[in-house]
Amino acid sequence: MFLQISHSPNQQQPLSKRAWSRLALFVVGTLSIFFITAASTQAGSDHWAYQALSQTKIPSKDPSSWSKTAIDRLVAARWQEHQLKPVADADKRTLLRRATYD
Repeated sequence: MFLQISHSPNQQQPLSKRAWSRLALFVVGTLSIFFITAASTQAGSDHWAYQALSQTKIPSKDPSSWSKTAIDRLVAARWQEHQLKPVADADKRTLLRRATYD
């Protein structure tokens, strides 16, 4: 980061020693806060991002015959758990509207 700032084509003058030291203090302080926060969050956190990865059992068949891939079968199994059903496929006009909607 220091090299990128010091060799930026948009910069007209090199950074002074004072500017370098202020930048270094800022970076070190910011990184320290980041690492301390991350370490304290990771220790004993129940957040999903800090959980170990595990194998998910993907159903071998989808009773509704809607699925085409393994991910579809997994989604269909979750839908069945919550008593949901897939909707009909969208027509071309609706797909175009969805793709171009701002």
